Amino acid sequence: MSNSALSTVRGVVRTRLNESTATFWSNADLNKHIQTAYNTYFGMYLNKNPRLARQSADVTYTASAESVTVTTTGYSIGKIVLVEDRTDIQPGIPLEEADSMWNVINESVEPDSSDTPTGDPSKWYFVRSSSTATGVISLTQTLYLSPVPGSARSLRIHYMAEPQSLAGDTYTTGLPDIYEECVVSGACVLAKIQEQVAPGVLQIYRDQLQSAEAKVRENARGLSTGPGRIRYYDDTN
Repeated sequence: MSNSALSTVRGVVRTRLNESTATFWSNADLNKHIQTAYNTYFGMYLNKNPRLARQSADVTYTASAESVTVTTTGYSIGKIVLVEDRTDIQPGIPLEEADSMWNVINESVEPDSSDTPTGDPSKWYFVRSSSTATGVISLTQTLYLSPVPGSARSLRIHYMAEPQSLAGDTYTTGLPDIYEECVVSGACVLAKIQEQVAPGVLQIYRDQLQSAEAKVRENARGLSTGPGRIRYYDDTN
């Protein structure tokens, strides 16, 4: 079980909880618990795989548009490291981060005028907004430029990744099996805490989670390698 869809993960959680259909836990309840566990263990996965933590996304900015929605696959944008304008040259021209959304808006509109100046953008500002439905968070990522581009622009956004929102049943975890097992076990623990079960019952689920976490730590140790063996020119063994 790896890179599973939210619906699949939720089905496994229900099986572990011995509730095949929603009785005590609604789908929204379990989605919320899965997302909480997913945030924890996907973050751990990124920490163990630093090269995955830095990602990039290409977006096209329409002429005269004040903003563009940034779509990222498998990750959410945690922090933007660099925005480069690659319209005319590559590598692109780095743009400066604006101090605030207020600055971007003010610099994009002429005083005492309804006209919006256009030109080559020099600054950017990033806004994230979210809404919650059926226990999952739908995330919108929006980039604003100043001045508003007078022509279409090709941008590349370099960012530090963070766990994505599993915003629908078809969204997949992007995790290998041992991390996904932690998500399932972690969600079960949270569900049992919600149920307020007896400590002994809760401990059974905690033990399963600890076993899953131990496999992750063991795997991480297996990936850790020391310096390679020194080879001499006459070493053919």
